[in-house]
Amino acid sequence: MTYAAEPVELMIRGARRGPLAEGYEPITVETDRGGIDLRLYEVPEARVAAVFVGDAGGGWDSPGRGRLFPDLCKDFQDMGVASLRVRYRRPNDLIECSLDLLTGLHFVAREGVEIAALVGHSFGGAVAAQVAANAEGVRTVALLSTQSHGIEAIAQISQGCSALFVHGTADEVLPVSCSEYAYDLAPEPKRLSLYEGAHHGLDEVGMRLRREVRDWVAGELGVRPQPYG
Repeated sequence: MTYAAEPVELMIRGARRGPLAEGYEPITVETDRGGIDLRLYEVPEARVAAVFVGDAGGGWDSPGRGRLFPDLCKDFQDMGVASLRVRYRRPNDLIECSLDLLTGLHFVAREGVEIAALVGHSFGGAVAAQVAANAEGVRTVALLSTQSHGIEAIAQISQGCSALFVHGTADEVLPVSCSEYAYDLAPEPKRLSLYEGAHHGLDEVGMRLRREVRDWVAGELGVRPQPYG
């Protein structure tokens, strides 16, 4: 990992799949560092995927009143894009959480995915930046209300990997300057969107945020977005 002083390794031992629930398949990837829980919104024979990670609190948290990530997973599924949500084993540990996300990417690659988008909120923005700088096949990252600690890896993402930064101007946890700093470090192509009056969870701009992230990711993955019904 870019952030690690020395190389860090994780060995995958297998995966357990659970019954379909609420449109996703629960999966636990067993590793020598513990089990990593995933939620796969499967699309048969998909070659592109969006992978989501949340903030330092862990669990299945999501911005946008807890609805953005599950709603986007279903949006992408309807467009033929597989989606995966990753739950951290050790929340707030940047190296371990980055390994969790790398494992999620490895899992979808085993399922046939060749190109991926990474979406991270808050602490998850730094996680996504770390992974994008260390993994092949990442086409774009969308970092929402990102922190600045660990974000320096965004300068090392591969050529052609784009970046979207979104931040609320009323963020009470992380100032707008965090995303502005990350934006300045990132190579082109990139976009910075500031949402006037929105707080850290971006609850005030749910539908607008959903549309922007959906359209950005779909466009970067080469998929035509579908209009909302």
